[in-house]
Amino acid sequence: LRSLVKQLERGEASVVDLKKNLEYAATVLESVYIDETRRLLDTEDELSDIQSDAVPSEVRDWLASTFTRQMGMILRRSEEKPRFKSIVHAVQAGIFVERMYRRTSNMVGLSYPPAVIEALKDVDKWSFDVFSLNEASGDHALKFIFYELLTRYDLISRFKVSV
Repeated sequence: LRSLVKQLERGEASVVDLKKNLEYAATVLESVYIDETRRLLDTEDELSDIQSDAVPSEVRDWLASTFTRQMGMILRRSEEKPRFKSIVHAVQAGIFVERMYRRTSNMVGLSYPPAVIEALKDVDKWSFDVFSLNEASGDHALKFIFYELLTRYDLISRFKVSV
């Protein structure tokens, strides 16, 4: 189309070429419009993307009743209504923040020296140096690594360990 516009500016475009290119552009735009309309009217439930244990059932029910599309319902414009996936991601982020808060509140009983925090950053890597952790923790590496793994994987609340 841009090439056709340049030809028109120079006076080199023929009416036949112009008509053929405009018909082709109209066909492409119509097919894009039809595909987009089908995608918007698709009633597939996007809750299948969520792990079932990651979101409580009450939240899933509320999300499903509030944000899923129903046949015959007039869809609002996208700027008026947030996308369903963005709501799901917001809920998952909230759950993640809550777990992080729970994890930090569980760690109140044990204070980590700065050198130990630095050494524990690589605890999940094969290159983790337990000897540097032992040095940083004043020969208490087992205590710190055990407590870190319990809190990192939320095993304290899972196994109901009192802190």
